[in-house]
Amino acid sequence: MLGETRILSIIGAMEALPQYTFIWKFESDTLPRALPSNVHIKKWLPQNDLLAQPAVKLFITHSGLLSTQEAIWHGVPIIGFPVFADQFKNINYCVGKGVGKRLSIEHVNKEELVSAIREIMTTESYRTNMKRMSSLFRDQPEHPLDRAAWWVEWVLRHPDATELLTHGSRLHWFVKYSYDVLIPLFASIALVLHGLFFIVRRLFCRRKGASKVAGKQKRS
Repeated sequence: MLGETRILSIIGAMEALPQYTFIWKFESDTLPRALPSNVHIKKWLPQNDLLAQPAVKLFITHSGLLSTQEAIWHGVPIIGFPVFADQFKNINYCVGKGVGKRLSIEHVNKEELVSAIREIMTTESYRTNMKRMSSLFRDQPEHPLDRAAWWVEWVLRHPDATELLTHGSRLHWFVKYSYDVLIPLFASIALVLHGLFFIVRRLFCRRKGASKVAGKQKRS
């Protein structure tokens, strides 16, 4: 997915910052060049455990929801390379809160990545803002894992309860997927386009007929 050009740009950026150690989750067995000494690659990493380490100062991520939540929980600023779906919204939110920067995965280059890393690592406000968000996020009546366990047990205690089911779960598939709205909508659009086409064709034919009549009158 990254491609050789992007990989070389990322490695080059990390090599240009020898004062920092990078731990990179990368699943391929081959790389287009040798790694600098400050870069360590693993196919799998315990992401949440790593973010919990005080030595971790920056998280470079695709900005998925879970990754963003883990970064906020542990108070680690992020650089996001969103690819699809909610990732754009997640990193835009972090940028707005002053806890991260957004870069483009399509146009990633060494200089831009180096600049973003340096900015976050040397600007205290990113970490201060993220620590504040972490404090707000953690201020809950119980630990999220305990809450999840409680609700799992609640469902087991009340297997026949339907009060918490959404109305959407009872809808017919035709209505659930909005076909009852989409089909009339597209039919209306098609009807309007057909009508416009018919009117334009009639006007064109009438104009063409008038031109022929005018031509005959001139010859006569």
